[in-house]
Amino acid sequence: MGQRLTEQHPGRTQQSPICDPGPLHIFVLDGANTAAAISAARTLARGLNAELTLLAAVEVPLPLNLDEPPVSIAFQENRLRELLARNDASGRVDLVLCRDKSTAIVQALPPESIVVLADPKRWFGTAHKLAKTLSRQGHKVFFAEQVKPS
Repeated sequence: MGQRLTEQHPGRTQQSPICDPGPLHIFVLDGANTAAAISAARTLARGLNAELTLLAAVEVPLPLNLDEPPVSIAFQENRLRELLARNDASGRVDLVLCRDKSTAIVQALPPESIVVLADPKRWFGTAHKLAKTLSRQGHKVFFAEQVKPS
């Protein structure tokens, strides 16, 4: 299986080449699809000579202090580094502690970032809402989808 990148535009989707290098971010929205996004982003990062950043927003429930998540930061960072290594990728791992994932992700990105999300099978889910929000703010958002060989 390979990967294909599809650029997300508000209200429409098209396949598109990327010309301008910049920071390249992968969001961890769920563990199951993140490997596909890492694989596609790894190839894209090499072609652009861009640094790869695996970004995860960690929601901390209200009874806890924001700087005291229920699962240790070190454990979560190690888990994400292992995920990068299992997919033959290298790069940074950034955890953002927050109360709301969508808001934290939007605030954590530098301007005009290139973002790779795993392609969910549902068009009404969190990933597509996030993609529309990021696209409206000037980020290039791509969905990595699994492509079965023919």
